[in-house]
Amino acid sequence: MSGLMALFPTSTRRPSRFIVMFTVVAAVVVFALVMNGESAILANAGVDRLCSGVDSALLDWSHQSPSHVQTPLSTGLNAMDLTRSWHKHETKFMRGHAGFMMFENLYLHKGVFYAITSDPSSIPETDKILSDPPIPKDTYDINPPATSKRWQVLTPAEADQSLGGRTAGVLAGTSMLFNDGPGKRGFLAHYFHFVAEVFGGGWRVMASSPSNLAKNSAADMSFPARIMMPRGDDWRDTRASLIVWFLSTILPNTAVEDVYQWEDRVKSGATHVFSEIVIVDRWTAHRAQGSQAQIWNKMTADIMASKAPVDWWAPLRTSLMHRLGIENNHRDRPVVTYIDRQATTRRLVDEDHTVLAAALTKFGEEHNVEVNQVQMEFLSKKDQFDISTRTNIVIGVHGNGLTHQMWMKPGGKVLEFYDTGGFMRDYQLLAEAMHHTHYVIWNDTIEDSWREKQRTQTTPNFHNVRLHAPFIIELLTTLVKEYR
Repeated sequence: MSGLMALFPTSTRRPSRFIVMFTVVAAVVVFALVMNGESAILANAGVDRLCSGVDSALLDWSHQSPSHVQTPLSTGLNAMDLTRSWHKHETKFMRGHAGFMMFENLYLHKGVFYAITSDPSSIPETDKILSDPPIPKDTYDINPPATSKRWQVLTPAEADQSLGGRTAGVLAGTSMLFNDGPGKRGFLAHYFHFVAEVFGGGWRVMASSPSNLAKNSAADMSFPARIMMPRGDDWRDTRASLIVWFLSTILPNTAVEDVYQWEDRVKSGATHVFSEIVIVDRWTAHRAQGSQAQIWNKMTADIMASKAPVDWWAPLRTSLMHRLGIENNHRDRPVVTYIDRQATTRRLVDEDHTVLAAALTKFGEEHNVEVNQVQMEFLSKKDQFDISTRTNIVIGVHGNGLTHQMWMKPGGKVLEFYDTGGFMRDYQLLAEAMHHTHYVIWNDTIEDSWREKQRTQTTPNFHNVRLHAPFIIELLTTLVKEYR
């Protein structure tokens, strides 16, 4: 080779090398240009699987050249082109009940939601969707339906005039918005109200898609891309710290935004479009005339009775168990868990608690049953949920600890103790939705009259509950046979 190269003077060899290099570079550039369209499509195919990572994508409402590659997001919006032909990207009501409404392509600008559609009648009435901040009264607050300062329904032509040629930042994936008020005006800083009511109801709407209902399974559902709480920042349950733990452990990829991020969006003047959003509004659910939510003053009374796949909660339970490494905690004998509330204000009369605790210990030994007597607030999070996920029968006085039934396998039993004459439907609704059997216990009786009375019942001794332990042991003896 060196002999051949010597035949050519140096001045002759250099241009040849330049020509070769130029030819290679040019070929690479041409190949990249040819493959660019396919690459863009392949790259964007991952958007559907990573729906929470496209928030910064901008959609231009002004006319774009038809030559632009249209890259579909998870709900059919195009990342390159959102034209003024609004019919291509109109807002659609997907499904839900008053207080739990799900929409596709809902717009947000300066704190106002815009449902943009050629058929305004397809959008439910505002008083079924969203409430305004409360109007204080002497003993209670009135939460009226949202005004035009928070919710508007526009035709595409009206949107052209109101929003013009602005750009909309895509909030891809499914968002949840909780419209509970801050502090005492709302209920978010309470484990049951946050997880079992507002999140649980919103999740049930998400799970009840036509495709999930058709196959009766929600096993392959994606978690929400974001949870938004625009009316306050005091949503954390500082005593039990279960809400933050729930969000960060079970939903690690879900963004959490409260009033500060909401105000940032308002002040920015930017317009956003939600691929999908579930708006959860407690007071809207309560306002629905003749609804079970209004009768019982329980926001989930209707949504939890709506049709859903049998395993609608399973993805969350699976996430919990995988994250904690407790997938194999099944026991070969029945598991009964007594939620001990003696360190709280609503509790069993001390002497009745003492008798019950001793009777449960003896019951476990004689019947080969794992019996857990626990004060959940004093256990680690892992221990709380390890016990909950392997429990077959949970018993205890009406209270927050019974929320843990949502992590039991379907087919469980819930024995809820009340002072004779008392009843609130919170944990009965949850048990029904989780496919458990719920028992209202009045001392030495299973009480079922609440179904006819159709109302919440409190008593003077609501916080001091009497219980006949021998009756509970007799009932448990019968119930544990189902788990042999």
